[in-house]
Amino acid sequence: MYHHCHGWSRRYAFGWANSAKDCDFETATPSYQSRRHRSARGGGYGARRPLRYLSYNLDLDENQVRKIAAVLDGLKMEREQASLDEKKTVSELANLVTVENVGVDDLRAALAPRVQSTERLQVTIAKGLQEIVDILDADQRQEFAYLLRSGAFRV
Repeated sequence: MYHHCHGWSRRYAFGWANSAKDCDFETATPSYQSRRHRSARGGGYGARRPLRYLSYNLDLDENQVRKIAAVLDGLKMEREQASLDEKKTVSELANLVTVENVGVDDLRAALAPRVQSTERLQVTIAKGLQEIVDILDADQRQEFAYLLRSGAFRV
């Protein structure tokens, strides 16, 4: 990222440097203290952003927050595993491409873990959504459906 005052990304994105005298990075940057307090306003649960977002928008109680945190943690773990499987698959494909007489069956065998990982991820997402729906009451489910439809929250 271009951090100098001559680059307009920081100046215009945050409205800091409006004149030549504001081009000093120390004076153009808000203090650490103000940033820390600004970020402390959202949520207050000390949790990941999706959980804070859902707890705020769905007005969740503490018990619901704990249960949804466990569901989101399971989804995160499965997504990380899928990402790892994809990296392994790409590496395996790269190794196979260097072989002179590579067959379609060899390539399909190398892609099999990626397909299985995607299927596991789909099952985990479906189970996670079912668990979240079971945790929420009727009004919260309506709001959750709206967040999903609008794209404000992705699973």
